[in-house]
Amino acid sequence: MAARRRKSPLEVLTPVAREKAKPSSPSKMFGLGALPLHTDTAHWIQPCRYVVLGCVSPGLCGRRTVLADTSLLNFSSGARRLLQDSQFRVLNGRKSFFAPVIGPDYTFFRFDKACMVPIDAQSRAALEEMDCAISDLPFEQVDWTEGQVLVLDNWRILHGRSSPAGSGGGRVLERVLVQ
Repeated sequence: MAARRRKSPLEVLTPVAREKAKPSSPSKMFGLGALPLHTDTAHWIQPCRYVVLGCVSPGLCGRRTVLADTSLLNFSSGARRLLQDSQFRVLNGRKSFFAPVIGPDYTFFRFDKACMVPIDAQSRAALEEMDCAISDLPFEQVDWTEGQVLVLDNWRILHGRSSPAGSGGGRVLERVLVQ
């Protein structure tokens, strides 16, 4: 499934400097630095189920993919209710909509600060709750090797990108989204 209309299901992902990035893309916000933990396609009504990442080239700078498992989050019943009830404006051009962090029947997490805007005190509190909970999660880091493939449960696993460990670039990943 393609992330954007009229695109191939296979997308090539490379870190891009802010000045060269497309408007409203994560690269425009974060450039070549770290990309915060997020749900891919959080800007869709229902985020894609799986994300398949394959390494074409790990590059020279030691950039890692960071993973955090939301099933390890231990929310109080009040915090869970806050995350289910708080509405965020989810930016998606003319198709923007309102949605909570936790999907219907606790089926998925929708979390991406690049496209989710808190609209009131309740949603700002929900964002703080998520930030605090995520900071306590253990992280896994993927040191990419050429040909390596990673399949993520996008409804459960948040992922991001580490800052480069050195100079140089060249990391190339391919991504396929599975509904």
